[in-house]
Amino acid sequence: MSPGTLLTVDDLRITFPTSQGPLYAVRGVSFALEQGETLAIVGESGCGKSASALSLTRLLPPTARVSGSIRFLGEDVLGMTDQELREIRGRQIAMVFQDPMSSLNPVRTIGVQMEEMLRVHLNMSRRQARARSVELLASVGIPSPARQMTVYPHQLSGGMRQRVMIAMALSCEPKVVVADEPTTALDVSIQAQILELLRRITEVSKTSLLMVSHDLSVVAGLADRIAVMYAGEIVESGPTTRVFDHPRHPYTLGLLACIPRLDGPRTETLRSIEGGLPDPLARKSGCPFAPRCAFVMERCLVDPPALEEKALAQVAACWADLSEVTVAEVAAPVAVSPSAASRANGHVLLSVADLKVHFPIGTAIPFRPRPVLRAVDGVSVDVPRGGTLGIVGESGCGKTTTGRAVLRLVEPTSGQIRFDGHDVAHIGPDELKALRPRMQMVFQDPYSSLNPRLTVADAIGEPLVVHHASQRGALRPRILELLEMVGLPARLASRFPHQLSGGQRQRVGIARALALRPSLIVADEPTSALDVSVRAQILNLMRRLQDEHHLTYVFISHDLSIVRHMSTKVAVMYLGKIVEIADRDTLYSNPQHPYTQALLAVVPVPDPQIERGRRRAPIRGDVPNPANPPRGCRFNTRCPHAFDRCFQEEPELADLGRGHRAACFLAKPEVAKDQLQ
Repeated sequence: MSPGTLLTVDDLRITFPTSQGPLYAVRGVSFALEQGETLAIVGESGCGKSASALSLTRLLPPTARVSGSIRFLGEDVLGMTDQELREIRGRQIAMVFQDPMSSLNPVRTIGVQMEEMLRVHLNMSRRQARARSVELLASVGIPSPARQMTVYPHQLSGGMRQRVMIAMALSCEPKVVVADEPTTALDVSIQAQILELLRRITEVSKTSLLMVSHDLSVVAGLADRIAVMYAGEIVESGPTTRVFDHPRHPYTLGLLACIPRLDGPRTETLRSIEGGLPDPLARKSGCPFAPRCAFVMERCLVDPPALEEKALAQVAACWADLSEVTVAEVAAPVAVSPSAASRANGHVLLSVADLKVHFPIGTAIPFRPRPVLRAVDGVSVDVPRGGTLGIVGESGCGKTTTGRAVLRLVEPTSGQIRFDGHDVAHIGPDELKALRPRMQMVFQDPYSSLNPRLTVADAIGEPLVVHHASQRGALRPRILELLEMVGLPARLASRFPHQLSGGQRQRVGIARALALRPSLIVADEPTSALDVSVRAQILNLMRRLQDEHHLTYVFISHDLSIVRHMSTKVAVMYLGKIVEIADRDTLYSNPQHPYTQALLAVVPVPDPQIERGRRRAPIRGDVPNPANPPRGCRFNTRCPHAFDRCFQEEPELADLGRGHRAACFLAKPEVAKDQLQ
């Protein structure tokens, strides 16, 4: 161990007992963390990266069997007493968890929880702890920190809660911060703020950071070294730039190839890693990645490779020589097929005009108008048959409510929704039920949208039974046909949702949506809960099904790189309104609204040199309360170009030509020219 090494993990093995036998979560992981260094551990869900991180402070469940060595400043963590562990946890090694809402105590104020850490570990008085807490909240960019000390976690936005978690982690000036997927549940704008905050903290305080993530593009500009995990093992490790430029393991190569990039040409089909992780209950035999590997050899099936140096300070566990293989070659653009390029040339299938969805809030008081939350406030858009409308924006902008209102899953307050000539907004229940088979939805979380008591076959067959769309003898063949259509084997028909992976559950959700042969599918964040490799599989599946069945999509997402890949037209929403809409290529090459420009500017790119060369200017502040939107332009509280008119008058969607419209005064050349003068 070198003098600057803070943490050393050697041959870490973690096993969980189950009714089917031992589950091998981590199989012999070794790494070291130097002072002031940022190490990123990346990999798919279930690869063992979070279990490895939790083991550093022995936060695993009591049933977990842990062996190997974890040494912090030379002391054996696995052999420490409970009292010694309390001195380490929070004081020397701090954790930032994935979901701050479940990590923070919901019945205690932020101030009480901040002060507790300082009083327990640093023996501060209540007054000292409060002053230090206010100082810490200010350091992580929380406005009015003294006032925020009195609020409860549910009263803060997701980004603010994560900032509080980071402030708590830093409160005792720990030597190591372990961040377990700290940006996974956040919008791209809030993600950029958190990444910039972590970067600044490590630079200023020289704190060592161990970051766990499933997305290589997120850690590209932050990590000094990267360790790639697969099936409980580290399969590649090395300096970040070297791993990104010349990956030496096929799994790393695949992860990089399946990320859609905004800084490169758009591809019609994403590269994906087919298959899934091996069974963690099975004992190791050969290379665990062999069934999914494009470079597999006979030796890989029987002889597991060990980590060996492939280049200076870069190791990989692979028998193949990938020294001449680059990510660019693997992820080469696929030519746009004529059917894909022309599928949106049909007539308008869905037309939405001045759609409003308002929700009453609070208690009705006599002689006073009841306050309302304007979730959707005047949305108008047309979607051609066979096309894809992408709707992007931060959480709370109204994009999900818009998608649900289009299908009448929430009742619109006013406006028109016309689907293939039918007035969806005003038809009765019987007519709506008759129209339902042609309008379907794929939900964000397939686990909560599938009935846990129904098998896959029952879940897919239910809409067929409800709408009498299939004869009893033809029901089973139709279910098997749908499973084959979405790439699932027939043997899964008898399984329950909890027995499937996340990608498999989402495929079941898509199969159920296709069961009644719809014309329109509203896909609400269909890949946000999935790993990058599974995400590529689902997106490719949706594109193939669209070509084969001439489907029309409304694709809702906060990920602009995915929307670019999927959409023919893109609408950007902010506080219930569309602020810019254009065809895909126009919007991404020539954005005119400051909000669109800001969103595009903070999208991470899986390239360390690009990420470190730019310093993002994250969108300042949070989305205002939609129950009380700002006067004038709704973006004026966060816009770097706002001027007097923006605070007095709300801009209309200005026609910029060729279907490009933007709700910004500066989008008009004459106004922009006057402002510059």
